[in-house]
Amino acid sequence: MTNDEKSTNDEFQMTKEARRTNYRKRPAEEQVAGEAEASWEETLEVSVSKLREEPNDGKRVFDLEERTARFGEAIIGFAKKIPLSPVNNRLIEQLVGAGTSVGANYCEADDGVSRKDLEASWEETLEVSVSKLREEPNDGKRVFDLEERTARFGEAIIRFAKNVPQNPVNNRLIEQLVGAGTSVGANYCEADDGVSRKDFKNKIGTCRKEARETKFFLRMVATAEPSLKPEARNLWQEAKELHLIFSKIWRK
Repeated sequence: MTNDEKSTNDEFQMTKEARRTNYRKRPAEEQVAGEAEASWEETLEVSVSKLREEPNDGKRVFDLEERTARFGEAIIGFAKKIPLSPVNNRLIEQLVGAGTSVGANYCEADDGVSRKDLEASWEETLEVSVSKLREEPNDGKRVFDLEERTARFGEAIIRFAKNVPQNPVNNRLIEQLVGAGTSVGANYCEADDGVSRKDFKNKIGTCRKEARETKFFLRMVATAEPSLKPEARNLWQEAKELHLIFSKIWRK
């Protein structure tokens, strides 16, 4: 390599490093917007920073959990308008599955076990004690055994799912709801029999994710079948409490 080539290469590397440094200093929103403009400059006219506005209150939705949930609700509303046919039924299931999975996977990502920065913020906001479990209406006694409680929760999810009318939109939601709702107890059983502390913590982390995902799909079912909202709301509250409990256990 000649001296001129070496000099040019050094200048390029310095410029490249400077670009990286400046890129890191830019706000995340500007970084994403810059990437979008670079690759879709001629076709995309909507800025990444311009999040959709709600027609009801005119306020932007910056919370990704809420935004992806509303997106799932919108997908369900759209899918219910598609005429049923052998061809459309499969497309509807795929559409609902993909559209609602966006929010479900974000819930799992937001509960990722490697998010140390998120742990710190949750420690300040979550003050729910593990001992504050729900009371059973039948005998008035609290259920402190998490294995029993998660089993009853799974049973309640199954009974609820059997009341959801079957159609191409709901079928996918039912599968996802039952899968997530019953996985909470299944993973807790595995955690309770964990062969190591690491194994225990990983399974408890999965319990957190599944409980939160259950909350998401309960909301989706309530959107698809508004008549089931009261029952879905009660199950959602239980899923929320389980999520808080497992979060508390996981952080210890």
